[in-house]
Amino acid sequence: MRGRAAIAVAIAAGVALAACNGGTSDSGPTVRSCRGVSAVGLETEATTASQCPASPAILTGKQGPGGQCGSSADCAPVCCSCPGGAKGADAALCSDGNCLDAATTCCLFALACD
Repeated sequence: MRGRAAIAVAIAAGVALAACNGGTSDSGPTVRSCRGVSAVGLETEATTASQCPASPAILTGKQGPGGQCGSSADCAPVCCSCPGGAKGADAALCSDGNCLDAATTCCLFALACD
C-alpha cells in the first residue's frame, strides 16, 4: 500500500508542476502559462531590495479574485516570491476581464524568476 501512496503523491506533484510550468504548442515554442493562463499583462511592483512593498505606490487596485477589470492595475496586488524566496514583488493580472486569484498570479510571477 505504501508504494501506491508514493506513486499517487509523485503523480500529483507532476500534475501541479505541469500546471505551473506550461507546455508546448503545435504551432510554436513552449508556451509558459499557469492553469491555462499566460503571463501577458502581468504587472509587478517591488522595493529596491526586490521584495514586496509595504505600501504599493503603483499597484493600488482594489478588485479581488474574479472581480471585473479593464487592466491589471484594477486588481488588488498579491505578494509573490521567486522559488527559494530570495526575491519577491507584488503582482496583479487581469485576464479576460477578471482579476486572477493569488495562486495563479504567483505561479505566473514565479515563471518570470528564471
